[in-house]
Amino acid sequence: MNLVPDLMERPQLVLVTGTVKGGKSSLLNEIAQHHEAPVFYPKYYVENQTQHPEPFLTHDGVKIERGHACDPSMLLHWADGCNPVLIDELQLWWPTDTIFQAIITLLYRLDKSLVIAGINRDAVGSVPWLVQYLRKVARTEIKKFGWCSICGQPARHSQKIGGTTRQATGDLAAQFEPRCERCFDPSEELL
Repeated sequence: MNLVPDLMERPQLVLVTGTVKGGKSSLLNEIAQHHEAPVFYPKYYVENQTQHPEPFLTHDGVKIERGHACDPSMLLHWADGCNPVLIDELQLWWPTDTIFQAIITLLYRLDKSLVIAGINRDAVGSVPWLVQYLRKVARTEIKKFGWCSICGQPARHSQKIGGTTRQATGDLAAQFEPRCERCFDPSEELL
């Protein structure tokens, strides 16, 4: 497990950011297997996935052995016996203030180590406020990027290609694809 610092050394936050199909969920899956810990997903996201029923699969089709879907308000309850606490799809936990409070409580009051994964930029190329804040308090940030679906160059954006809102719901693999700086078009946000 050389990809992340020793998570049992002391309570800490490791942030994993990048594009859709960059390997963030696969990294969390490796950490989950190593530490025998579940990966927490937003409940409504898992329920709305049409392409991938249980067992959970990453966008690249890797099976998540220890996935657990829950509401943000129940995260503290379910994460009680876990260390580290692994949270995926940060951008899909709603409301954001509830997940933010849970993260802060887990890290600072309950002395848990956290590994949190989410996209680095939203559909218009902006860094979500929660990612901005967590970058300031994270001990480490690991960046995982995919390859542009148009030209094959390294991607830095997740282009929205389906749906009608800025907020992602349901199956991300069907709504977003990785894009490089040249191929990314924020005006394509609403189709």
